[in-house]
Amino acid sequence: MRKRIAFAALLTAFIFIIASCGTNGKESTATAAPSEETEVKTEKAEEGGDVNEVTSPFENDLEQYKDILSSLPKDSYFAFVEMGEGSDVLLVTKEDSVFGDEQKKMSTEATVYAPDKDGKIIEYGDVFSGGTAYPFGVKDKKLYYANHTQELSAYVDEAESKLVETVEVELDPDNEDQDDSSFEDYYNAMTVYFFPVSMALSD
Repeated sequence: MRKRIAFAALLTAFIFIIASCGTNGKESTATAAPSEETEVKTEKAEEGGDVNEVTSPFENDLEQYKDILSSLPKDSYFAFVEMGEGSDVLLVTKEDSVFGDEQKKMSTEATVYAPDKDGKIIEYGDVFSGGTAYPFGVKDKKLYYANHTQELSAYVDEAESKLVETVEVELDPDNEDQDDSSFEDYYNAMTVYFFPVSMALSD
């Protein structure tokens, strides 16, 4: 019962964030949650089951990554994002690496988990953005991040079991006429919001 209540709380948090969706743009700080495309589907339960049984991609992600989530320190934060053509990817970060208000926690560093080519959940490595001015964003199934001279992207190639990182734009630090306004993909990405792992692990 407590686990169902905890899931309902997570779902409510997602709905709140979805209602204030936007982008990483300089004029907008309210953006969609990583589960922006989640569709909650209510199915008719089998005879003797719960008539209002709810299933969703987010709930399926919790089940897929439950072993990883249960092994994390209790003060960790997590997010599910689309980073490639396969399963949703799990991003994990630390409590001292998140920032923002109570219901919209962002981060600039995370460890990436996803299935490998054999379907086993593995750690793919870490991604880092360049400070709180550049929280993670997602667009076109890629994670976007930046620093003062580079716009970068990353996605998981499950077939090759590797994390593919690309420098999308690189500025000349000696050219004063260049600035991060050319990071168009980054500023059009949807900000990734993180949630405390304790909410996913409530019994």
